[in-house]
Parts: sequence; C-alpha cells; structure tokens
Amino acid sequence: MTTRLLLAYLLAVIVFASSPSTAPPVYGDASGQTGMGYGWTDNHRPDAGTTFQWTDIAQSGNRVDQLSSCDDCFVGDFGIGFDFPFYGESYSSVGINSNGTLQFVNTDDFFGPATLPTEHFTGPVLFPLWGDWDPRSSGNIYVKMIPSWPGGGGQRAFVVQWDDVENWDCRPGNNATWQVVLLDDGRFIFEYLDTELADLDCDHGADMTIGIQQGLGECFLTYSFRFASVPNETAILWSPQPSACVAADATPTPVDAAPSVTPGQAPTPGQDGSHGQGIVDLPIDGTGPAGSNLHGSSHVAGELYFAVVGVALLLTGLGIARFPGWLGKTKS
Repeated sequence: MTTRLLLAYLLAVIVFASSPSTAPPVYGDASGQTGMGYGWTDNHRPDAGTTFQWTDIAQSGNRVDQLSSCDDCFVGDFGIGFDFPFYGESYSSVGINSNGTLQFVNTDDFFGPATLPTEHFTGPVLFPLWGDWDPRSSGNIYVKMIPSWPGGGGQRAFVVQWDDVENWDCRPGNNATWQVVLLDDGRFIFEYLDTELADLDCDHGADMTIGIQQGLGECFLTYSFRFASVPNETAILWSPQPSACVAADATPTPVDAAPSVTPGQAPTPGQDGSHGQGIVDLPIDGTGPAGSNLHGSSHVAGELYFAVVGVALLLTGLGIARFPGWLGKTKS
C-alpha cells in the first residue's frame, strides 16, 4: 500500500508541474517598432488598440467540404476578393491548411506546433492557431468575403473560420472556434471565440503556435508558442510597419496564386523529415530569438509530458489507475 501511495503522489506532482502556466502573459508593445515588418496589439492590453467583435460566418459563409471532412489537408486558390498586401507582395488568393494556417505560396499541410521561423513552410504564412487540428473527427471550415467589415472602417474583408474543430493532440469532445480576418488595407485580425478544450495541455493555445513569417529568412513574429495566451474572446490586430523586411516605399508585387492541392495529398517532408513537429530549448522567462514575442515556453513541459505518460503506464500495470485511451492515439 505504501508503494502505491508513493507512486500516486509522484504522478500528482508531475502532472501539476507539467501543466501550462496560468500566470497572465506579458503582452507586447503595440506602439513599438518590432523590426519584423508588423506589429500587433490585442484586446487584453490596458490601452488596447482593438476589440473583440466576432462576426460568425458558419451560417452565411461557404463551407469548405474538402477541409471539413479531412485531417492534415490543404486546399488552395481561394479568391480573396481584393489584392491583399503581405511582406511587400500582393496576393489575390490564399490557401488554407486544416491545421490552422493561411498560406500564400506553400501547398503543405504540416501539423504543428513548432517554433518560428519553421522550415516546413518556405513562403509567407499566417499562424492564427497552428496545431494538429482534425476536422475529420469534428468541425468545419468556412470562408466568406465581406464587402464592409463591421469591426473596422468599412474595409473589405476575407474571413476564414475554423468552427468547432477537434484537436488530435487534446482531449476529444472539446473543440475550438477561431477565425482570421484579412482587411484590404493590409491589416489582419486573429479572433478566438472559444479556445477552452478542457485540457490544461491544450487550453487557450497551450499546444499551438501563433504568429507570422515571411519565409525562411529572419522576418517572423511570434505571439506565443505552446503557451496559454488566447483566452476566450481574444482579438489580435496585426498592422504593417516599415522595416528591413518591407521597405517603407515598397510597392506590392502581384504574385501567382497558390496552386490547388488534392485534399489529403501527402506533403513533402521538411529537411529533417519531422512532419512539422518540433520543440527547442527556450528560456523559461519568455525571451527568445530575434523576431519573437514569446509569452513563455520551455522544453521542460515536453519532457514532463513523457514522464507523465510513463508513470501512467506504470500505475496502470500495478492496477492503480487506467491509462486514458486518448493519450495513446496514433495517426492513421
């Protein structure tokens, strides 16, 4: 009995230590120059430059059938309805990855999360909530062009909404809803209606990457990586800034649309063959490489996860506890 109690106590300590931090994140400076071509603000700042104003398109938008019934899939060439400038280029269409990214050139369907910049996408990408999302199990993806965005000054907007989507890495049956709004003046908004997944390792972005990158160069910006930074009803407004990434007098150059890809087509593996997964050693204080605004991340959480699984297996073998089935899922 003493041995069983000791093992149960050890498991409780490990689970507690591996839970994501619940301390309020330190939000970035919305007015300061990031040097990465874009700055951001969110509605949690005392001097917030934006508000959460959700415009649901689940009923009025177009359901993307190829993505809504597929895991790890990409569909390209969605007409935006206007020329959207991003990092000095102008795009009339965009591709959507079921795993929570918008891609202007790449046709890959890698799942995340990973630190930015990631080699799995060589072109410009928006990462509103990059993870391992699985619409095949639950959820839908919608798109809609709105002639006058109600949350702005009448700009045209292209909206992509991931609606009630399940995450493959998280506890099943608890889903998330978020959207990206592209505005015709070059700004864009990440909005999060519901990010509560009833799983401390996943809630509010705890197992996701949020940010942007121009490509494989030095121009990228991380809002958060594997940190619970986006509670329900969060809005992040991204605005272009002059920088070495984008010259102040740069004229957007039109580029070809991202080609369509057959839903479910296997992506080309990255150079390390890791299929979008990755974690690096980062200071616990939230500082990171140039271009990052990390709210906090550490390789310790990943190591403790495997310790939890190991102890859970041990306790299962001793008959003390059952090993949750969702922890042992494998990709099919």
